[in-house]
Amino acid sequence: MSKIRSDQIAVHANPSLTTVRQPLQKMGEIAARTLIDQIEGREEYLPEILIEPELVVRKSTAAALSRTHSGVESNQGVQ
Repeated sequence: MSKIRSDQIAVHANPSLTTVRQPLQKMGEIAARTLIDQIEGREEYLPEILIEPELVVRKSTAAALSRTHSGVESNQGVQ
């Protein structure tokens, strides 16, 4: 079984949990720039801005199961 959490509190768990890290500083910078551009009329309103998070793999996840030539599942590359 693998477990993933979506915040940095996962670092303090045992075993340390894999995390989806949100780029908070980048999100704030984009929000501020977008707001200023809207106020000053420089940019068209965007209802959605996609910002890619980062997957931080730690000890709570294993490699995905893969099928071998015989059709048997194997856990190659388990951490």
